[in-house]
This record gives sequence, C-alpha cells and structure tokens, in this order.
Amino acid sequence: MIIRFGGMKNIDVIKVMEGYDRELDFTYKAHILQTTSESNMDVRRRWVTYEKILDEMVIIGEYKKVDEIKYRITDGESDKEVFTEVLKKIKDKGVRLNLLTNSI
Repeated sequence: MIIRFGGMKNIDVIKVMEGYDRELDFTYKAHILQTTSESNMDVRRRWVTYEKILDEMVIIGEYKKVDEIKYRITDGESDKEVFTEVLKKIKDKGVRLNLLTNSI
C-alpha cells in the first residue's frame, strides 16, 4: 500500500506504520511525516522532542492526555500550544518530563 502526500516521496505506509492498530495513531504519524518531510532541522528537532514527551507521558500513565494531544494536533491545532496546554494539566511530571516540557 503506497500513499502519496503532497510534494512528498512515496512511502510504504505498512512499513512506516507497523504496530499502529488505532486510526488515531496512524493519522497522527501520517501528520508528522507530512509535516516533517520537507521541513528544516529545527522543525524536525521539535517533533523529536514532542515524541520524547509523549513517551514520558505514557510511562507515567497519562494515556488520555496523549490521545488528547494526538486528536487536537491532527485536527489542525498548533502543536506548541496543544503540548503546552496539556502539559500544564499534569501535576506530577517527574524530572525528565519537566526538562522536556521546558525545552518546548
């Protein structure tokens, strides 16, 4: 199965999206690929930071907030605003999540 995003090279979605069972996860990853495919390094670094933040949120059990972020971003909201707003709702972030939050 091959999908073509505007201006982007063909990507074998099955290989890129392995392990993603939910439509939300698939849509979110497709959005990231489209956003970063022809972006500069600053944008790509920002998205790497976002992925680390989501990983930390999963580790501390904030699954609903992870889904909220994914839904809001795929609905077209500003990634920086979404992450900032959702992260403010988490009281006990831990050291690593605090450091990542401050790097946004």
